[in-house]
Amino acid sequence: MPVRLRLGARRVLSDPNPFLFLSSAGVGRTGTLIALDVLLRQLERDRCVGPFSYVRKMRESRPLMVQTEAQYVFLHQCILQFLQQFARKSRTRSKSVEWNGI
Repeated sequence: MPVRLRLGARRVLSDPNPFLFLSSAGVGRTGTLIALDVLLRQLERDRCVGPFSYVRKMRESRPLMVQTEAQYVFLHQCILQFLQQFARKSRTRSKSVEWNGI
């Protein structure tokens, strides 16, 4: 899901027309999606990620970002799923590389 969510968002954001996503107060669900995008980009770039630190940093600018425990758990589940997908792809690539090298 995190990969499909991000690909869909990138498609929408590449559209020149304005796009707006907002939850009722603009903090809970909105903060969760912002955090998810930033954290997955950070994970791809740095190969490490700190959800707690990033949420705390977001809350310095806008209190209550990622409002509920369920939203925080969702972030962790998405990161875990992303890592599992990455591991599967890496294993597949390494097998094909080994096979091609024989």
